[in-house]
Amino acid sequence: MFRRWILLVYVCLVSSVVWGNALLERTLTQKMQPATTAGLKRFGYMRFYVPSDQLPDIPGFWDQWFSSQTEKAQVRALAFYLFNMYVTTNSYAQLRPSELTLNDTGVLDALMLCEKPIDYKQSVRFYQAHFKEVHDWLQVFFAGHNFPWPKPAESDYAYWVKLLEKQPSYQKQIVYRQPTNLLLQAPIPAEVTARLTPFLTKAQMRGKQQVVLYDEPNLQLEDFDNKIRSPHLRRKRTYRWVNEECNFSSYLTARLLTADIVQHRNQWGFIRVYQITVYPSQEEFLRPAQGKRFVLADGKLGLSWRYHTATLVVVPHNKTYIPVVLDSFLGGTQPLSMNQWLKQFGSKTVFKVVPFRRSEVTEHALRVPQKLEGTSVWVDGNKYTPAEVIE
Repeated sequence: MFRRWILLVYVCLVSSVVWGNALLERTLTQKMQPATTAGLKRFGYMRFYVPSDQLPDIPGFWDQWFSSQTEKAQVRALAFYLFNMYVTTNSYAQLRPSELTLNDTGVLDALMLCEKPIDYKQSVRFYQAHFKEVHDWLQVFFAGHNFPWPKPAESDYAYWVKLLEKQPSYQKQIVYRQPTNLLLQAPIPAEVTARLTPFLTKAQMRGKQQVVLYDEPNLQLEDFDNKIRSPHLRRKRTYRWVNEECNFSSYLTARLLTADIVQHRNQWGFIRVYQITVYPSQEEFLRPAQGKRFVLADGKLGLSWRYHTATLVVVPHNKTYIPVVLDSFLGGTQPLSMNQWLKQFGSKTVFKVVPFRRSEVTEHALRVPQKLEGTSVWVDGNKYTPAEVIE
């Protein structure tokens, strides 16, 4: 009888633990689900850059350094950031986040597109010096909108500006941290996959035909000692196929997609197209979540990466938004959800997310060889040899 009683108590304890864990899991899921849904729907309230297939005008020297236009662009970008922070923090019901992560994708868009970025470590000083101009822009941004949240207090604005000073940066560009709990989770609907897959396929086909050219001075000591020979004559000309370079491969994918968006605006809606780049936050090379090398979509091991770039598309679908990553290296011709893509990287990483814009410099480097000669290629009468890679 005593043993039966002990067994009954044990069963009750085990059942209560299991039931308690299940209840806790359901509670956490219920708490996360509204945040996830809000994190996706917030894109509908945010300001964003409409995809364009036009080459941007490059400001001249005077505009970049001496004209007030640079400062005006920075002021507008800061107001753009504050407006999007208002939408994002209210959507998550967390007005005072401790850092900016990929969950906040989109808030930095205008700051990323400034020709001359502001000094982020002096964000508070810049905001205070241009307080009126920033708030003039905020009035423009808020005009005509009826948001479900109260207007932000000045203390909120001040906190969000201060947050910029705490963010990490990479090569003077501010970056997002990796979230501990990704809220931008959404399965990719079959129709979205069907619409995006052809652009990955087409980009890979073109990438097989195009190379990336690297043309740089290759000076040696005798060039400086020789009074007759010009030190500018000796060049180091190398190349890689586009499909071997993630930055150029993703650029090609984004450019093809953007061209179609521009041609069929009504069919795509308020879509966003980004180039997303992941960097190691501490070490020289990126670390995969498992193992020492990234496993590519074809099953092969990748080279050592100092960074990795892909195309991020935020697609409007059924009154919400679906983040989709187009990555020919890690996904092949299969679009990946943000969660599928992100879980392949180790935890010590940061992310730069920039609205896609065509680049004259990038497109000048993308060329179709006129002739193949062994492992070398010829372009415009010059011979290019394969670029060295880090194994």
